Amino acid sequence: MADEPVHISSFEDATPDPPTQGLPASIYEKLARLDIGGRIKAALHGSRQERQILIHDPNPLVFTAALQSPKLTLAEVEAITNMKNINQEILRIIGENREWTRHYGIILALVRNPKTPIQLSTKMVPRLMDRDVRSLCRDRTIPNAVRTTVLRIVQAKKP
Repeated sequence: MADEPVHISSFEDATPDPPTQGLPASIYEKLARLDIGGRIKAALHGSRQERQILIHDPNPLVFTAALQSPKLTLAEVEAITNMKNINQEILRIIGENREWTRHYGIILALVRNPKTPIQLSTKMVPRLMDRDVRSLCRDRTIPNAVRTTVLRIVQAKKP
């Protein structure tokens, strides 16, 4: 049997494996192969790119671990709050963190994000500057309840 010739039936069978066999896999491939525990560990101790990928993980344990990472910076948190395709629970966690909500950019991004829970957004509207409140009056992406609160504040400040 070992001396029998090998017949290649199609061109696809004859193509060699990709040349990246010896090279490290991309971050997406590496994270896709990990189980939940590995993704949590990567979220806590991994690089910035790994956290940016894992923040979109559907498992709450994984995205919560990414938010609890000691390497997470304020710039990353602000970038997360500006994402329109982020989980509502992540925005709630960010909005309830006092250290993060001390920064104006994060507050403004939370109010402008349509996925932020309404109670959280309306609670933060009074902390905004006048020019940002006026720009929110014209913003059609925020929920109506938040826009109503913004309009009330604008009308209360008019003489």
